[in-house]
Amino acid sequence: MTHATYKRQGWKTPIELRAHRGGLIAFGSLALVLLLVGRAELPFMDRVRMTAADLSSDLLEAGSSVADAISGALDYVSNAADLHDENVRLRAENAELLNWRAKALEQERQIKAYESVLEILYTPVEGVTAASVIADTAGPFSRALIVNAGANRGVKEGDAALDRFGLVGRVVKVGARSSRVLLLTDSASHIPVVIGDAGVRAILSGDSDGLPEIRFIPPGTTLTEGAAIVTSGDGGVLPPGLPVGVVHLRGTEAPAAALYADAGRVEVVAIKRFSVVNDVDAPPPVAETPAAPEGETIAANPAPARR
Repeated sequence: MTHATYKRQGWKTPIELRAHRGGLIAFGSLALVLLLVGRAELPFMDRVRMTAADLSSDLLEAGSSVADAISGALDYVSNAADLHDENVRLRAENAELLNWRAKALEQERQIKAYESVLEILYTPVEGVTAASVIADTAGPFSRALIVNAGANRGVKEGDAALDRFGLVGRVVKVGARSSRVLLLTDSASHIPVVIGDAGVRAILSGDSDGLPEIRFIPPGTTLTEGAAIVTSGDGGVLPPGLPVGVVHLRGTEAPAAALYADAGRVEVVAIKRFSVVNDVDAPPPVAETPAAPEGETIAANPAPARR
C-alpha cells in the first residue's frame, strides 16, 4: 500500500536541513580562518597582499589609461568643434580684411591719380580742381563726360579739363555739384590750336572716329608727321599752351590729331580755371592830379616869366 507524503509550506526536508547547516558551518569556519590568518601577519599573507595590491594597481593603471584616452578623445572632439568655429570666424575676418584691402588699394590708386593730375606742369592758370569722372555719356555722335565738381567748387563754363597726359576737353555745362565736359572727339568740339615749331594756326574739330581733324590750315602750309599740337588761346576758348597731341597724316584724307589723352580710360581730370584778360576796350587809367600844397595858389594860366 502506497503512502502519500505531504510537505508543508516553509518546511525543509532533512537533506536540505543538513546542507544548510553544513554551509553555515563551512562559511563560518572559513571566516574564522581568514580572520586568524589576517591577524597572524604571516610572510605568506604579506606576499599575497602585495600580489593583490600589484594586480589591483595594474588594473587601476590600465583603467586610468583608458579613462585618460577617453578624456583625451572627448577633448579632441571638443577642440575640433572649437577649431571649426574659430576657422569659420577667421575665414569671415579674412574675407572682411580682403574687402578692406581692396578698398585701400582702390583708394591708393585714386590718390595716385589725383596726385599725378595735380602735379602736371601746364601753362599757369588761376586754379586747379581735381574731379572724378562719374559718368560717360558717349553715343554715336556725342562724346562727353560728367565729373563730380560744379559751381560749388568754382568750376565755370569754358574751363579746360586735362588728365596727366594732355587736354581731354572743356567744360560746357555747370551744375551745382557736377559738370559736363565736352571731349575733343565730339563732333561739336572746335578749338583753335598751334602746330609745330612754325606756329601754324588751325582749328581742331572733333570726329566720331576718335581722331579730331585739323582744319582751316593756311594755304601752302605743309604739316609734318608727329608735330606737336597745343592750344593757341585764340578767342579765349582755352588757355594757350595746353598739350593736345601730335599730327597724324592720313594720305589723301584731312590730317588728324593723335591725342595724348585717352578719354576712354580717364578716371580723374584736372579742371583748370582761367580768365581772359581783355584790356583793349577798357579806357586807360587816369593819373591822379597831385593835390596843391596848402597856403599856395596856382594860377590857371600863369604868365610867362620875363627875361
